Amino acid sequence: MADHTTAADAAPPAVARPIWAYVALTATVLFWSGNFIAGRSLRGEIDPAMVNFIRWGVALLLFLPLAAPHLRRGWRVGLREWRYLLALGALGVAMFQTFVYTGLTATPVFNALLVIATTPAILLIWTSAIDRVAPRPVQMVGIGLSMAGAALMIAKGDLGALARLELYLGDLWIAAAALAWSAYTLMLRQAPPDLETWTSLSLSMVAGWVLMIPFALWSYVEGPPPLGDWAVWARILYIAVFASILAFVLWGYGVRRVGPVRAGQFINLMPIFGGVLAVVLLGETLRPYHLAGAALAFGGVWLVNRRG
Repeated sequence: MADHTTAADAAPPAVARPIWAYVALTATVLFWSGNFIAGRSLRGEIDPAMVNFIRWGVALLLFLPLAAPHLRRGWRVGLREWRYLLALGALGVAMFQTFVYTGLTATPVFNALLVIATTPAILLIWTSAIDRVAPRPVQMVGIGLSMAGAALMIAKGDLGALARLELYLGDLWIAAAALAWSAYTLMLRQAPPDLETWTSLSLSMVAGWVLMIPFALWSYVEGPPPLGDWAVWARILYIAVFASILAFVLWGYGVRRVGPVRAGQFINLMPIFGGVLAVVLLGETLRPYHLAGAALAFGGVWLVNRRG
């Protein structure tokens, strides 16, 4: 029987299923879980487009000095691949998080996390279509389990809440964000071999930030952001350092090591980390649905990432 492992899932034998890739992907999801909380808390204080513009502006100020040696070596390759870098910047920097922040202004976090939980399924469908290889049954079962675990956590053990779910306009923005991030993730595996990771990330960040300038200017005309508030800057700094620089570096590393389908499963751990943060930071009680949801989500991730 033919091997159904796709090109997206393949990894060099010497580094197959590297543990550090899983650590990187887990840390990424942890940072993004905090990003959802911070982004929701900024609702009504700063326009979503302005939040994303300031976030990546701060990230560039911190990241470009670190990437300078790589840029000096690889700027010619970056110039040659400007279309690829522009697409990465548009999808992953400009569109994805602006759509998320916009959606969070018009839908509960409950809905947003449920919609984001469809990202692994989108990645599996797109990867299978591109590679013209049918998904393996174990992949479909694993994705179903991880989505069920995420839904159980989001619904706080009350599955009837899913039946009573109300749809909001913000859900469409979150769905657009999921599509943009899936496209960004799939494009990472198409990176030219001579384009260094740090060069690619820094130049795509610049491209995405430039694309956001007109929307930031429009937002500023509508009302300047309250940047004199230290609490606002604390949240923006968290988003810029952890949910932007570190998360994008770690996510790119994980995708290159294990492929977009396996990496995508980790997104369904976001509700798990959200629950952990609520217990640790907000004093919420650890309940059985936390454990059941975590078991399902981790089980699904394990199935999709297992050998064989």
